[in-house]
Amino acid sequence: MSLPKTDWRIAILAVYALVVGFVMVSMGRPSEAGWFLMSIPFMLLALAPVALLCFGKRRATAKGVGAIVVAILGVAAYYHTAFIAAPDAQGGLVFLFAPLYQFMLAFVWLLAIWAIDRFRGKDPTDA
Repeated sequence: MSLPKTDWRIAILAVYALVVGFVMVSMGRPSEAGWFLMSIPFMLLALAPVALLCFGKRRATAKGVGAIVVAILGVAAYYHTAFIAAPDAQGGLVFLFAPLYQFMLAFVWLLAIWAIDRFRGKDPTDA
């Protein structure tokens, strides 16, 4: 019996989700009643830039490397805000603004992949 083959990019997304979840719980107040319900949209927003690069079959390696870069920069921003910077009431805004910067980087990364394919004469829609 063989195990089903999984995409290594999904593992990147899973590890990133665990780290972001840990930081959210560390910065938040999960003892309050609606905290988990209110944190779901921010968790989805935080995961979306990395997920954008983790799904899709074309140029999987290039997108996977991009996902690693975007995830590392996100973890650095969250870690710095949660554990290094002085506690501040606006610290939670990192879960709004870091994903926006990550989206910008992800779109630039995807544009670079597309441009490289065009420059090399490959059809970007090919696998």
